Amino acid sequence: MHNPARRFFDHLLTIEENETFSLDEKVIRLRLSLEQCCKFLTREDGLSFSNLFGRLEYLCNKKQLDKRQKSRLHEFRIFANKVVRQTSTSGIDEYYRGLKVLAQSYGLFFGVEIPSDVRSLYATRELGEEFKGSYHVNPSGFRAMLLKIDTENHELLVQPDVSGESSPVIVLYDVQGVNDDLTPSVELMQPGQQLQLLETHRNKDGKVVAGLIVLEPDYLLDVTSVAKCFQNIQGRKIRAFELFFVGRSETRKLSKAIHKGNVANLFFDELLNEQPGAVKEFRSVLMDSFRLFPLPYTSLDGINKGYFDELEEQFSNLRRVVDRDFLKGDHQPIDRRKSNLEVSLMSPEVGLQGRMDLFDETSSESGSYQSKIIELKSGKLPFPSHDASVVAEDHAAQVRMYNMMAQRVLGYNPKKIFNAVLYSASSNSGEALRYVSHFKSFEREILNVRNQIVSWEYRFAADYAPFSFSEDFVRSLDLKKYGLNISDKRFSWFFNKFLDFKHLILERITLWNGLIFFLLYLLSAGKKFSVRLAMGNTPRGYRLFGTKQT
Repeated sequence: MHNPARRFFDHLLTIEENETFSLDEKVIRLRLSLEQCCKFLTREDGLSFSNLFGRLEYLCNKKQLDKRQKSRLHEFRIFANKVVRQTSTSGIDEYYRGLKVLAQSYGLFFGVEIPSDVRSLYATRELGEEFKGSYHVNPSGFRAMLLKIDTENHELLVQPDVSGESSPVIVLYDVQGVNDDLTPSVELMQPGQQLQLLETHRNKDGKVVAGLIVLEPDYLLDVTSVAKCFQNIQGRKIRAFELFFVGRSETRKLSKAIHKGNVANLFFDELLNEQPGAVKEFRSVLMDSFRLFPLPYTSLDGINKGYFDELEEQFSNLRRVVDRDFLKGDHQPIDRRKSNLEVSLMSPEVGLQGRMDLFDETSSESGSYQSKIIELKSGKLPFPSHDASVVAEDHAAQVRMYNMMAQRVLGYNPKKIFNAVLYSASSNSGEALRYVSHFKSFEREILNVRNQIVSWEYRFAADYAPFSFSEDFVRSLDLKKYGLNISDKRFSWFFNKFLDFKHLILERITLWNGLIFFLLYLLSAGKKFSVRLAMGNTPRGYRLFGTKQT
């Protein structure tokens, strides 16, 4: 299009002239026009943005809009978002104020005058201006875009995503005992990315201190995938974000352990939903599992009498826990009638999503707890198996993440939630249900791993052939940085995860590089081949490189 500015001015005319649109619908279409304009003007900049806030902030800085006009645009964006979410409705003044702001901004973006037919839409209206003062830090937290990182002074310069006019604020990180656990992931963050700052306050110098910093919070990672990064190896607590990517390379195969987990969950569901006078027996529930999971019983090796004995033991243990252990302790009762199974939660504050096995929203009789979270695990007891106080690191991390989401999604006090892992392999009374302690530092360690994963996800997405950046990442994988002795054969299963992943990726990258170099050699061999490549008249193997992959 020869006059792209006119295209976006015509959007405004079309929206205004359509009498079938309500004011809310017009505001929503104004927002869509703004978003399309921002995408058009940043299409060749080689950047990705998670939302309109980041893209708009970047474009305003690129086009050097003054502070007041940028504030007007963000004011409209925030109001339009509320209309989209149906938490607010538009009046006539709000609509025309938005139309005027977009017309002025389009003129500034493209460096042209506002057409007279567009200016006439709002010129005769008394719209006034609505602005709020500078941003005051919300103790619960706020969203912001990262503008700059100062690693020497451990400071982040961020632009708050709030209504009204606000200046960038300085956020301190690496504060001892407050957010220093987050430092490794914070220093991987890049300008332009979105942050969720939680548990914030200003220090005596007027700088913001955030207890928790979440990178790209709208990118929701699955709780179980993050939890696998937490291990206890050779007595060391390992928080290896690399395990997230290692897990992606592994082929998920049906196994006895997975099948046992599925059957144990069925046992748990049936026992919790048991009605008075209708006692569930092991054999009847086992037959139900045959109907639900017929293939594993017929295709897996080792499905023998010993395996069925293990299942019966799991059923007996769960029966004891549901009937007796749920009615003991400071957390009791866990009321099966008021318990919810498979409760899904998503939190765009901490950037996590997951599904709890059991959530009981009733308070304990002692008043110590408002609710309870129980996660069922059917595998082997954590080492050492004779110590009933031990909870596996990945299991504890998983339950802590559920607690973090329950706090922010359901509004519960995190210290008033009873968190426990239920080990159905435990046959001793009082040892199956194991409490997970509340440590604030553990939450920071969890978010540090989560942020590192997200940061590397964005870096990998921006890496192109011959993928030298990804190759450097894989080559740098080294278990020694975690202080581990890789010659210890007791943990070869863990070490091999890293080594197998490293070999697998390097083999693929090396093959890809070889093909690239071969193609470059062919391209330099003569003009004739170059012409054939441009016309698409090439062998199938070469055309792969002559066509943009989407």
